[in-house]
Amino acid sequence: MSPRDIPNPFDPQQNRNSGPRLTFERTESGGDLLNDIRTVFSRYVDMTVEQQAIVSLCAVHAHLIPVLQFTPYLSITSAERESGKSRVLDVLSYLVPKPWKTERTSAAALVRKTASEQPTLLLDEADTAFSGDKDYSEVLRGILNSGFSWKGNATICIRRGAEMSYESFSTFGAKAIAGINRLPDTVASRSIPIRLKRAQRGKVEKFEERLPEVTAPLEELRSRVERFVDQIANEVRGARPKMPEELSDRQADVTFPLLAIADIVGREWPDLARRALVALCTSGAVSKSIGEQLLTDIANVFAEKAVDRIHSIELARALGEIEDSPWAEWGKSDKPITPSKVAGILKHYDIHPHSVRDGSRVFKGYQASDFEDAWKRYVSPPSVEPIQTVTRLQPNTDAVIEANKQAVCNRVTAPAASTGSRALEEGL
Repeated sequence: MSPRDIPNPFDPQQNRNSGPRLTFERTESGGDLLNDIRTVFSRYVDMTVEQQAIVSLCAVHAHLIPVLQFTPYLSITSAERESGKSRVLDVLSYLVPKPWKTERTSAAALVRKTASEQPTLLLDEADTAFSGDKDYSEVLRGILNSGFSWKGNATICIRRGAEMSYESFSTFGAKAIAGINRLPDTVASRSIPIRLKRAQRGKVEKFEERLPEVTAPLEELRSRVERFVDQIANEVRGARPKMPEELSDRQADVTFPLLAIADIVGREWPDLARRALVALCTSGAVSKSIGEQLLTDIANVFAEKAVDRIHSIELARALGEIEDSPWAEWGKSDKPITPSKVAGILKHYDIHPHSVRDGSRVFKGYQASDFEDAWKRYVSPPSVEPIQTVTRLQPNTDAVIEANKQAVCNRVTAPAASTGSRALEEGL
């Protein structure tokens, strides 16, 4: 029995009450199989252990698409050409079902073939595809944005004789996408990043597909994968693996098939797969939106300065001094980001500059408490610990002034303003 013969509980076109749970007798050692796949990738591509593990699991999971609800993409990128991106796709083409390795196709063919054949899309030179023809790049982006879910579809116009109609096509299927530098953010969020570096001379073997002694072992390996997934398909369908807390909700959704396979295989694979996912999915290779980057950098500014409030100008200045963030050359002018530009981004998170009291001084700025909700929602890891702060500036009545004169330090009042903050206030 193959995975396609097992009813998919997530497919509304199939009967969810498909009868008693099926069981299989194991004839293939999953651990040996995965280790053999890892060995193949280590022979031809310079990859880390974590990358080898994830790519190997993805090769197996591609055969299980008919019984899955979500699928993770592989985002294979590098800073320079000749770093092994195409080689990963070449090796995968021998291991996955219905491989469709392409650099360019028409928008109509892309939609129709994905729906009718449910191939494993191995898209090379993706950076060229996304920066090329606008209509094609938009269709490609739409397929990739929706195709990670069994519910994903693309609706296109169809001409029938003289009449125009429309039809929806399924976009769900396994996909590996290779290109220089980053993919679009919406595609990257559905992907596991495999960031490659050019191999040093002599470290990996040349992949000579013309030689039977190179391709025959790969074809045998795919046969072994097919036999193995026949044994585990029903278990994967009903699996509920424990997902690492470090992953976001979407990352957990799309990567659960890999951990389901790893848990069934056992041995070193459950631990290896989880460590690999955390290492890759929480690395710098995962791009953040501008807002997420700003919130993260602001959290770091508060932590590094050990303050619970900050002047708008001082915050903008500190952001501009962060070397690996975009704030030093912001906007069309390529000048350091200004307080107004910071406020323009933060307003989308309902965070606004306001009057802040620091002892006897009052200035326009922010308190750490302004960011606590956004940090908890959008910044991870590491988690941002809330900082205890005083309340916002109250109306400056005589009673409030007198109360402030009589107040004593209760370890909640903020520390005295820094020399930089005082200079900023005097200059305003």
